[in-house]
Amino acid sequence: SKVSIEKVKPTIVAFTSPQSYNQDHRIAAFAAHASCRPALRRAKHFVETVVSYEEAVDQWTLENNVEVNLFVSLNKTEIDAKVKSLKLYKSQLRPAPNLRSAQAMVTLAKLRGLQSGTNFAEAFVSYRNLI
Repeated sequence: SKVSIEKVKPTIVAFTSPQSYNQDHRIAAFAAHASCRPALRRAKHFVETVVSYEEAVDQWTLENNVEVNLFVSLNKTEIDAKVKSLKLYKSQLRPAPNLRSAQAMVTLAKLRGLQSGTNFAEAFVSYRNLI
């Protein structure tokens, strides 16, 4: 592969929620998770931080949602940049009150901020976080 963990040697791998209702997101999550499984460091690159990220739309699932266990504080400039980036994905963006709206993303960031004691935050499920 032209791009692989062995070539890039990342310290963080973040992937979509394995509970996503999008089957391609689920498959990508399982593949990313499997690629980061523990192994001897001499056998393959060891990724220190492995997380899955959430999207507001991930709440629409028949599976039990995994509880987030890692919060990253965001400031207003970072939220504005996320909104700007989301708007580039015109095929994915929907008007509010849809879960794929910019409003939903900002509202989720506000909720995660309230839960973690800041104005805005992103929440993750941490599978490994070696400090």
